[in-house]
Amino acid sequence: MDSDGRPVEFIPGGSPLSLVDAAALIRAGYVDAAVLQPARVNPGGDFTHWTTAGTPGLSSPASAVDWASNARRVIAMMPHTDRDGSPTVVDTNPFPIDGAGCVSMVITDAAVFNVTGAGLTLLEVAPGWRSG
Repeated sequence: MDSDGRPVEFIPGGSPLSLVDAAALIRAGYVDAAVLQPARVNPGGDFTHWTTAGTPGLSSPASAVDWASNARRVIAMMPHTDRDGSPTVVDTNPFPIDGAGCVSMVITDAAVFNVTGAGLTLLEVAPGWRSG
């Protein structure tokens, strides 16, 4: 079962990995790249993992903090806006920071950005979107 309780089917060569084993691999530095789905990312690469409508301002970073602090590269993959239309890539993160300066790339449904010392650099804009 996956974390949502849905059945999982393994492809040949696949094997299960417990949360404890995964955490050990992460904390030991064996992960080259982590792909997270944070709630917000700012130009400095700081992220807040997620919050819910029932708990505004209260984040639940879970294992995202382990991933972000121990992976060699962190990629944020997220929608460009929330359900209410508010941006997910923000100048100032309104929630507590779960990972400071961890994110090196942001991929949304509208664009791809590199996080640099000077902020965000736009690399690509999705078809049907425009920068600016």
